[in-house]
Amino acid sequence: MAGMTLQEKLVAFRVWELITSIVVIGGVFAITSSTLYLRPIPHVAIQLNATNTIYARDPSLDLTEGVEQVPLSVAIAIYYATPLLVHAAFQWHRFVMNDTRDFMLTLAMSTAVCQLLTHFGKVTAGRFRPSFYDMCDWDTSIVWDGVANLCRNPKGEAEGRKSFPSGHASGAFSTLFLLTLYLLGRSKLLAGSALATQRGFLASVNFFLALVPTVVAMWISITRSQDNWHHYSDILVYLLGCYVSLTCVTRRQAGSVIGILASILAYCFNYGSLFDYKSAGMPLETLRDLKEVDVPAFNDLQDSGLRAELADLNARLRVEVEAKRELQRLRARDKERFADEFGQFEARLLRANETLEKNRQVVEASLVEKDNFIEELQIQLDKKQHAIDCLKQDPRLLHSSRRRRQAQPPIFFDHVLHEIHIVVVVTTCPQMSKLFVQLQEAHTKNDAQEDLIEGMKAANAKLVASLKKMKHKLKEATDSGVNHMFHDMTRKCMRAEAEKAAVEATLAAAQSEIATSKANAEALSAQLKAANEQITVLQDDVKARGAAQLAMENQLLKQQHYIKDLEVDFKTLKIESKADTVSRMVTMYASGDPPPPVEQLQALLLDLEDEEGVVSCDSLASDQEGKQRILMSLMQSQAILDGVAHHLAQGCARFLGSNCALQ
Repeated sequence: MAGMTLQEKLVAFRVWELITSIVVIGGVFAITSSTLYLRPIPHVAIQLNATNTIYARDPSLDLTEGVEQVPLSVAIAIYYATPLLVHAAFQWHRFVMNDTRDFMLTLAMSTAVCQLLTHFGKVTAGRFRPSFYDMCDWDTSIVWDGVANLCRNPKGEAEGRKSFPSGHASGAFSTLFLLTLYLLGRSKLLAGSALATQRGFLASVNFFLALVPTVVAMWISITRSQDNWHHYSDILVYLLGCYVSLTCVTRRQAGSVIGILASILAYCFNYGSLFDYKSAGMPLETLRDLKEVDVPAFNDLQDSGLRAELADLNARLRVEVEAKRELQRLRARDKERFADEFGQFEARLLRANETLEKNRQVVEASLVEKDNFIEELQIQLDKKQHAIDCLKQDPRLLHSSRRRRQAQPPIFFDHVLHEIHIVVVVTTCPQMSKLFVQLQEAHTKNDAQEDLIEGMKAANAKLVASLKKMKHKLKEATDSGVNHMFHDMTRKCMRAEAEKAAVEATLAAAQSEIATSKANAEALSAQLKAANEQITVLQDDVKARGAAQLAMENQLLKQQHYIKDLEVDFKTLKIESKADTVSRMVTMYASGDPPPPVEQLQALLLDLEDEEGVVSCDSLASDQEGKQRILMSLMQSQAILDGVAHHLAQGCARFLGSNCALQ
């Protein structure tokens, strides 16, 4: 990022796409301020008679305007604060590269699409709210003619014409349903994997927790109908789900469908599929980067589940390595800051020690001077005290010295000395008292300064001890932190190596199975080739046998035609025989001769039966019955002749057709 230009940074951070979404959201306000479609106010016409009709308000629009359970400010806070906080928690728990940028962009795109469609529908549909008459302050003191506008609040009337679609429902589903999709993607609950049938209790809990934002969005949508701000058709669609949102949006499927559609489109624009374990919850750019750095040794694997698990393991390893590097950077930064603070504290401590040493030296020098001064005063005091004691013990010395001075001639100098001695003796007592007081005060100050020096020495010793203790603790903390981090890294690396070894073992087993399958496939291919060759030989044999069978069938067909011709000839002969018998009977009756006996008629009737043989028949009771039977036989013979002619025609046609086919 350091060597990139401003344009490259804008493209890398997808700033232009975010600006586009913001511009679209700004355009929504321009649509809102445009002219609203004013459809006629609906009415109910009640005809009293042929000439009189009264008009009443529409009962579906005459509800009372309720107090909003979820005002717009609270709704906006829920729409955007909840997804951002949940996303921040997920990123803190498990960092995913480019996720924050793409999640913010997805949220902005979903909002832009949803608000654009919602407000465009509001200003173009102009559908009345359930509490339209209450919102517009309808004038009930005037008898309505069904046409006039009796609204007394223009602002309320404009608001009452914005029922379709529901802005709260679309906004709730565009953000909270998007959060549900995000949670399902990050938790990979809808993705197929090797452990798809072993989800367990925690996965079920996560699944239902992921649906909580959708339940909140549904509750917000329902409150709009409870407050008489929207019809159910304006907010009803969450029951139809994502399938309806991706297929057809009719006039009755409004706010929720728009929100779900916007969230799905925005999520699919920036994130991978929810149903792929490798791409679920991952930004598309991160997936592209992972594909570029993916291990090429496993590109030819056939088991997609193992590859997905390996990719997820690589992603987790990369995330853990990045987290460890970030932790190391943070610890190094904290260590540097602590070292700087410790250096500053040590410098201040050194300066304090130097100042303390200088003060100690000054105090010691002043104490030495005062001690010398006190010693001098003590010496003088001792001398004077000795002189006074001598004078007090032997006052004769004073009188003898007086007598000597009196015996001698007065000398001015001696007189002066005597006066000075007297003055000194007189003033010695107050001076001695004063010197004692000064000496006591000097001893007190000296003791106080010694106590101060001892206290400063003790404080200095405590500071040095605390400094050594802090150095020791710092060293122990550094060593323990490094050791803890090293052990943690070692354990995680060992765990990762174990997982990698398990995956490699699984991959090796899969590769061995693949090799075995390839060998089996090659053996089966060889067997298939041999079988194909045998099939080819058998097909040739079948073709030859088919040709022989066709020839035999043709020959058989000829035989059948010949047999049928013989049957036709036989039937023709039988018919001719029957016809001859009938003609003899007719001739017999037509000649006018006396009727033949009954036995002869019985024989003639027996001759008219089928070729199967003689068929038994009842005896004739009279001549009339014989005539009736003869007539019936004639009719049957006519039918038989017609059938024979038909069969002959069919046989000729088949014969001609077979001849043509043979030719």
